[in-house]
Amino acid sequence: SSARLVNDDVIREETDLQTTRFDAVIDATPAKNRATFIERWSGRAAMFLEKPLGVDATAFAAQTKPSLVRVGYNLRFHPGYRYVLESLPRLGVLASASFFIHCDKSSWPGASYENMLLESNHEIDLALWMLGPSTVVGSVCVDDCWTILLRHDSGVASTVVLDGRHKAGYRRGATVVGEHGASTLTWRGAGKR
Repeated sequence: SSARLVNDDVIREETDLQTTRFDAVIDATPAKNRATFIERWSGRAAMFLEKPLGVDATAFAAQTKPSLVRVGYNLRFHPGYRYVLESLPRLGVLASASFFIHCDKSSWPGASYENMLLESNHEIDLALWMLGPSTVVGSVCVDDCWTILLRHDSGVASTVVLDGRHKAGYRRGATVVGEHGASTLTWRGAGKR
C-alpha cells in the first residue's frame, strides 16, 4: 500500500473529500483549529494529535466518534527527560517535582496561538508520565503564565509552570527530588522556538 500525505490547504481544495478514504490523519495545528479537525475526521480515520483538544479525557472522548486517537507528546522521547525518568528509582522515596517552560510565545511563527495551557502543555504530560495520575490542587494564570500544583496518587507534589511571556530566551526542564537526592534537566534554547 502507499501513503498519501495531504495538508490542510490541499484538503480545502479537494471536492471529493467526503468520499476519499484516509487510513490516518495528523493534526499539528494551533489549538484553535483542533475542534474543527476532530469534527472533520472523527470516525473516518485514525487521528494523531500533536496535543489534546482539552484537559478532560472524558470530554475529549465524548467529542470523538469511534476512532483510533493518539496524542504526540514527543518530549517523552527526549534523552534528557528519559534520563530523569530512569533516575527516579535511585532517588528513593520521592517528595516533590517541578516541570517548566519559559519562552517568548510572541516570537513563534504565526500569530494565532492560544494560551499556554493549550499550546504548551507538554510539561503536564511529563509530570503525569513520570509521577502518575494526579489531582489539580490549585492553579493560577497571570498574563499567559500558568502555575499549576498537582498532588499525584503516589503522594508526590509537583508544580508545572507554563510561561509564554519570558523575553530572555527559551528554557525548559524538570527537577524531581527524593530522599537520596535530585535529578534535574534544564534545556536552554537560543530564544527562538
